[in-house]
Amino acid sequence: MEQVMVSDRWPLLMNPNRIEHGWWSFWEKARLAKAHEIVTGITDRRAVVYEIGAEEGDFPALYGTWGADVVMIEPSPFSWPQIRAHWEANVDRPPAGWFVGLVSDRDTTVVTDYDDTDRDGWPVCAFQPQRPEYGFRHIWEHASNTNQRKLDTLIPAQNWPHPDLLCIDVEGAEGIVLRGASKTLTEIRPHVLISLHYEGMRELYQTTADEAVHEYMATFDYTGHHLENAQEDHWWFAP
Repeated sequence: MEQVMVSDRWPLLMNPNRIEHGWWSFWEKARLAKAHEIVTGITDRRAVVYEIGAEEGDFPALYGTWGADVVMIEPSPFSWPQIRAHWEANVDRPPAGWFVGLVSDRDTTVVTDYDDTDRDGWPVCAFQPQRPEYGFRHIWEHASNTNQRKLDTLIPAQNWPHPDLLCIDVEGAEGIVLRGASKTLTEIRPHVLISLHYEGMRELYQTTADEAVHEYMATFDYTGHHLENAQEDHWWFAP
């Protein structure tokens, strides 16, 4: 691991294969600044962040360095060794929770091609060797062998702490995640940071951001604020 300064502000130990992309200096500055504001604005306890689409774990580890308790959700078993490595290099406590699967608008249980049983506070697949290839798995490619859960189901079932902030980056499945979180949005009222993927929503889910996100969030009395366009379009929805 090598140290970088994310957004030229926050130190983070990062796997060299991530450093070579150079994204950490300029990527998603406005979104990360808002996440930092929300996390550090809670002073009487640790803030709780759910990272839905943890990818390779650098952002969850960054939230952990800010003092947040983090629940990590990522469907790709190939990503979990890097998620664990980033977390343990930067944070001196275990994550608040994890789920190897898809946060969706349905609850399905299937036979998986990976081991997601618990081992020392992590899924067993997090202890496999790190693989250099990119392990991203899309819901439309792997739904047949990937467990799906509504967020409304996962929180009580896993006894996770209630989220103060949901960070959602799911390549077009934003509406599906939100539809499975209606109780969470109604009763818990977390802040929500969403990275919108217009092409994915349109081509893979036959919906639009207006319908799947903006209009839907308005029904729960959330107010949307545009933060930036940095490859994805980043929005903060305030309760």
